[in-house]
Amino acid sequence: LSNNASTTNLTINSGGTLTAPTTLSIAGDFTQNGTFTNNGGEVVIESAGFDLENLTLVTSTSTSAEDTATRGIALSSDGTRMFVLGNQNQQVYRYDLSTPWSVASASYIHATSVATVGSDLDGLRFSDDGTNMYVNDFATSKIAQFTLSTPWDITTSAFYASSTGFYNEHSFTFGNGGTDLYVLNIHGRGSVRHYTLGTPWDISTVSSQISVQERHPIGFPE
Repeated sequence: LSNNASTTNLTINSGGTLTAPTTLSIAGDFTQNGTFTNNGGEVVIESAGFDLENLTLVTSTSTSAEDTATRGIALSSDGTRMFVLGNQNQQVYRYDLSTPWSVASASYIHATSVATVGSDLDGLRFSDDGTNMYVNDFATSKIAQFTLSTPWDITTSAFYASSTGFYNEHSFTFGNGGTDLYVLNIHGRGSVRHYTLGTPWDISTVSSQISVQERHPIGFPE
C-alpha cells in the first residue's frame, strides 16, 4: 500500500498479512482474519455503522399476540433467534428467524417465566455466548441473572443471582467481555452509571461505579 492509502472495504483473509502505511483510511467494513501490523502508522475507519443519521426502517413484526407490554429485546449472536421481554405476563418469548437478523421472518416458539424477578420488568440482555440471561426490574432497582444450561435455550434457564441498588434503572448493557456494566437511570436529569464486575458476566460481583450525567436517557442499542 502507498503511504496514504484509502479503500472502501478491507478484509484480511486467514493466513494473510497486512502492514499499515503512514495513513490508511477505510470507508466501509474492516474484517480481520489474518495478521495486521500497524507499524506505527494510523488507521482511520470511516464506516457508517452505528451512525443513527443513516437509520432506515427495513421492516417490522408484531409480538402483541404474545404480550402487549413488551419492554426489552435481544438477539442471539448468529441472528437466528430473537427474544422479547414482556411485562404483561412477566415472560421472555423466543422467536426463530428463518432469515438471520430479519424480524420479518420471525416465528414464535415458546416462552419462559421470569415473574420471580418482579412486576415492572424493563430490560433484557444475554452474555455473548448465550449461557447467561439478565432481566431488570424497574420498581426494585434489581438486575437478575439466569444461567442457561443450553446456550440460547431459555427453557433451560435457572435463577443464579441478583444485585440491587441500581437506582430505578431503565435499561442496561454489558461491555468489555462482561467485565463492565452500564446502567441507565431516568430519575432527575438521568445518568449512565458504569459498574465493574469482578468476575465477567457474574452479576453478583458488581463493584465500583462511575456516574456520567445525561438528559432523560431511554435505552441502549442491542
